[in-house]
Amino acid sequence: MRYEEGFKNGVLNSWGVMIYPDSRHYEGKYKNNKCHELGVMPYQDGYHYEGDFKDDKCYGQGDIPYLDDGRFWEGGFKEDVYIGR
Repeated sequence: MRYEEGFKNGVLNSWGVMIYPDSRHYEGKYKNNKCHELGVMPYQDGYHYEGDFKDDKCYGQGDIPYLDDGRFWEGGFKEDVYIGR
């Protein structure tokens, strides 16, 4: 992985971009080197999560649009798990 932008004193505590070896990237806010607050994370199976993060996990309000079949999850997430509206 490599990070671009957002470093201050060797720690990500602002907006930044994390690029994974498979070319995926997270773009959003960081706190203590972890995805935190608002961001966008694409996944390899064709969907992406847009919303709140806490300690590198989907946490709070967000949505997952599925590009292949038009489904759309929107609502609350906790520890990477969809908990509904």
